[in-house]
Amino acid sequence: MITDTAFYRNKQYHLPGDTADRLNYQKMAQVVDGVITLLYNSK
Repeated sequence: MITDTAFYRNKQYHLPGDTADRLNYQKMAQVVDGVITLLYNSK
C-alpha cells in the first residue's frame, strides 16, 4: 500500500511501539496475492 496515511492507521508509527508484532501480515499477504493475480491476468 502506498499512501501517506500511516499516522492515521497506526498511532505508534515511527515510535517505540512501532514493532513487527503490530503488523497485519495476513492483510499484507492478501494485497500481494491480489497484485500477483492482477499482473498475471493482465498479460
